[in-house]
Amino acid sequence: MIKRAFSRLFGLLVVSLLVTGCEKFQPKGIARSGIWDSFRQDWITEEEFSESLGSADFIIIGDLQNAPSLGHQLTLLMDSMKKRGKVELLALDELSASYSHDGKKAAEGVFREKYDAAAFEKYKPLFQWADREGISITGTALPPEQLQSLKNKEERKKFAVKVEGSLTRESLRELTQTLECSHRPGSLSTDYLVLAHQFKDYTMADRLLSEGKKSLLVTRAFHARLDLGVNRYIKVRKPSSSVKSVLMYSSLDDSLSSPGDEEMKSWYDYIWVNPGAKGR
Repeated sequence: MIKRAFSRLFGLLVVSLLVTGCEKFQPKGIARSGIWDSFRQDWITEEEFSESLGSADFIIIGDLQNAPSLGHQLTLLMDSMKKRGKVELLALDELSASYSHDGKKAAEGVFREKYDAAAFEKYKPLFQWADREGISITGTALPPEQLQSLKNKEERKKFAVKVEGSLTRESLRELTQTLECSHRPGSLSTDYLVLAHQFKDYTMADRLLSEGKKSLLVTRAFHARLDLGVNRYIKVRKPSSSVKSVLMYSSLDDSLSSPGDEEMKSWYDYIWVNPGAKGR
């Protein structure tokens, strides 16, 4: 089942999901490219997908594999939604939080940090499209020193108060267990790992809410989960907000015809399956 594949993936690669992105990994369980609606338990058309996302205040795209095709695919989606007047801001967690572009010109020269230069190369089609269409871009990546500050016990206590109650007991237990399984015992405290994950999600949610625009956020798969990702921190701050979550990855497996797992409904609204490496 796809649930087990994702559980193994998150357990092994959650450190990368927290800070630097996930390694290339191909979960089994989908035989075609397309868009799977987790609620309807059926494939939907790109038109239906775009129309459904258009009702959301915030769209969170979870990139599972750091796929090379992501920039192009997202550009097509953004263009479709822009024509409907449904998106005003693009947020990228691979851009530093200090970066903000008003949609007038995103010349390569503005990327002085290597981190942001790499993001520009990866999402070049999106930046070029944003320039043409006048769409704003903002970064949500945290400087490493901010995460490091949580190693201080007193700082962890202060932040824990801010996120208290954001996750259900079940979600917090799952997050804790996943982080414990993914780290060498004694390398980092579980308390720090859990709060570091929450800190990243909390700050991404804070950035989106402070912008006050219909936004599309591109982040890592774990942070896009409805039950324990950015969505939870948006909902706590603004319960009336509509959030849609999308898992995006490439399919190489030809053994099954659909994701078909009921629990995925609580993880992602849609699973966006793109053609894999075959034929490239």
